Amino acid sequence: MNVFVNEKKGNFILDSGAGKSVLDNKFCKSLGLKKTGNIKGHGASSESVDASFAICKTIIFDNIFMR
Repeated sequence: MNVFVNEKKGNFILDSGAGKSVLDNKFCKSLGLKKTGNIKGHGASSESVDASFAICKTIIFDNIFMR
């Protein structure tokens, strides 16, 4: 799915059941996003991962615009 985050295009997989959106560190750095907090994440397996929070100004999924 083509998605624009802060007006930068990326290719994403939409998980409609996810409680949060996940971007990798390299993409976040290219957007100039600053970390605002940390969290332990859990996926389908029992393993946990360390993750950070950041705030995006806009996310556009085709014709759906979010702020």
